[in-house]
Amino acid sequence: MQPQLTRLCLDCGRLDDDVDPAVTMCLGCGSSRLIAHDELRSLSVAHADCGAYYASIEKRDHPELANQPLIVGGGERGVVMKPDMVKYQRESRRIRELMWAATPLVEAVSIDEAYLDLSQASAR
Repeated sequence: MQPQLTRLCLDCGRLDDDVDPAVTMCLGCGSSRLIAHDELRSLSVAHADCGAYYASIEKRDHPELANQPLIVGGGERGVVMKPDMVKYQRESRRIRELMWAATPLVEAVSIDEAYLDLSQASAR
């Protein structure tokens, strides 16, 4: 007998227990981006890493770039979009406030990455 697996949808956050392994789509949103583990519901530390952080913020603020490859970086000279660190730091603080709303136990690693201890977090 196989252990009961809990599946987590990486797109909508839905958790489903003991789902038929032949079902490869999220039962909530239809996404195929799923992870499964028999101890998923007992895990208590989350690692949050905002992928392509600077580029994602720029694409949010400049919808015309949404489907374009984008590099953010450089200094005085360069051919790529210049970083707006004030904006990125402001957004990082906003994201961190969302994390603190889930748990006061947040360890920031960088502007776009943190660990959250969810062992004392309440379900909403």
